[in-house]
Amino acid sequence: MKIINLIIALVLSITIVSCQKEVKKLDVTMTYVGDCLENKTDKDSAFSYHSSISTLNIHKYSTAYPCEGEINVSAEIKDNVIAITEQSSMENKCTCPKNITYTIGNITSGSYQISINGKIIGDVLIY
Repeated sequence: MKIINLIIALVLSITIVSCQKEVKKLDVTMTYVGDCLENKTDKDSAFSYHSSISTLNIHKYSTAYPCEGEINVSAEIKDNVIAITEQSSMENKCTCPKNITYTIGNITSGSYQISINGKIIGDVLIY
């Protein structure tokens, strides 16, 4: 009976481990953070992205960020989604539109969805 219980416990633990999705942390490099834009447009912020070998470049234009402090970006892959999180190092009431660019590296070849702060923005093929 102990052997059967041991086998069942082993099978269950293998099943649980194999069902958990691996989360892979990615390298993020801020390549450009602009100053506050003087000419704010009424249009929504815009973004563009493109991939190259093992990397994804994100360009955001006229996006509202806090006036002061750093913009911290982290990224991970989970369930074929490149999940990007943008946060400011300071909480304040002053926001202004800025242009920023960052590169996400160390991405394994494949087809992914891209999300920024939980919102899916598109699909990309990394080669």
